[in-house]
Amino acid sequence: MNMMVFKRPLYLSRITPYMGTDLIKVLTGQRRVGKSYLFRQIQE
Repeated sequence: MNMMVFKRPLYLSRITPYMGTDLIKVLTGQRRVGKSYLFRQIQE
């Protein structure tokens, strides 16, 4: 299967300073806009 990959450097740069903190992070948005895929990019 050939998937298009859209990198989201702005979103990643806004989330990464909070990684490793006790602050609870919540991503909200409409269905099928890439919330889960953004989490996969953070894992990488």
